[in-house]
Amino acid sequence: LVFLGCSVGGDLDAARVSLREAHTLAPDDLIVACKLANCDVDAGRLFEATELLSETLTRFPAVSELYLLRGLTLRQLRKNDEAESDLRTCLTLSPGVGAALAVLADIYREMNQIEQAVDFVRQAVHSAPDDYYVLRAQGDVFLAQKDWKDAVACYDRVLEWSPEDVVVALNRAV
Repeated sequence: LVFLGCSVGGDLDAARVSLREAHTLAPDDLIVACKLANCDVDAGRLFEATELLSETLTRFPAVSELYLLRGLTLRQLRKNDEAESDLRTCLTLSPGVGAALAVLADIYREMNQIEQAVDFVRQAVHSAPDDYYVLRAQGDVFLAQKDWKDAVACYDRVLEWSPEDVVVALNRAV
């Protein structure tokens, strides 16, 4: 539900206009709201996406995917406290969501709270062992622990899926 595609024939602007119109006509349509929020994120309109998701959560307060998407968007805005709150709510509603656990691990790693980051990574790997974001977060935690061998192994797997990931390639080279 959260990661529904949004472009129409590759035209992101046209997709956003169409979805904005659809959302105006059907503000209670959860799928339209999620697609529009994804389009806003893809277009770099993170504040608009956050506002839309906040509005949608007033209508659908028990949909964990909305908390996940808003948490991921808030993380991109570097609003880590708010992102953490949403990601924890997502996990309360739907335990074991790998993406939420991976982003929480990343937040704690950046705060240099490695023990908590490791705990979230372990949970994420248990829930989604082959997930791109989980493996990337695991590699980042290994790197923070100076466990070069395991970090490189994780990064190699990530680069198999996404060879253009410059950040992972740079981390791997460290």
